[in-house]
Amino acid sequence: MNKILSFFFTISIITLVACSEEGKQVEEEQSQQEKTSEEGEKTEEQDTGTPGGEFQSVAHKEDIDTVEVGPLTLTIVSSNLVTGTVTDPFILDKIGEENIDYINIGMEISTTDEDINFSSDHLKLTTDTGESFESPHDFMSDKVEMQYIKEDFTRSRMIVYLFDNSKVEDIKSANLLIKAPTDQDGQPLGEDANVEIDFEEK
Repeated sequence: MNKILSFFFTISIITLVACSEEGKQVEEEQSQQEKTSEEGEKTEEQDTGTPGGEFQSVAHKEDIDTVEVGPLTLTIVSSNLVTGTVTDPFILDKIGEENIDYINIGMEISTTDEDINFSSDHLKLTTDTGESFESPHDFMSDKVEMQYIKEDFTRSRMIVYLFDNSKVEDIKSANLLIKAPTDQDGQPLGEDANVEIDFEEK
């Protein structure tokens, strides 16, 4: 699953690193105008050469927030708005769409009690374009069920919401509602938390 997911969100990280390294070399050798042009060419090469398809991150946000929800601590590390075309037959069969727009959210989850109920159904997303999702895309996302989140360990997870109607260029912000985990009697442990992801905020 992680290998498949890397097709969708690694491109933004690769592009950022590649552009940074390229910028250092060009700064020593060429003018600012030439530097900008060469960085643009490098970005295009990375975007079109991604395994599984051609994808481009059009917005990126880091160090978003850390919230405590009962015994859980969730650090929202980064988020990307991504658009692209799926070319891999296996992935295309699972998703059912060739041209896709989506948001991915990278997080770190830790808990002081693993004997609780918490799953992807506790992660609801709403965008400023009006789209709402009760849970992340099952195939494209890492699992956040408690059997994968062990006590006193931090787990990195990437969740993805595949847009039905919205285009990434129209989205300015998204709200991630983290519903409180429950005990074995179904009682909530702590309060729900809202994390605002503002792609326009500097």
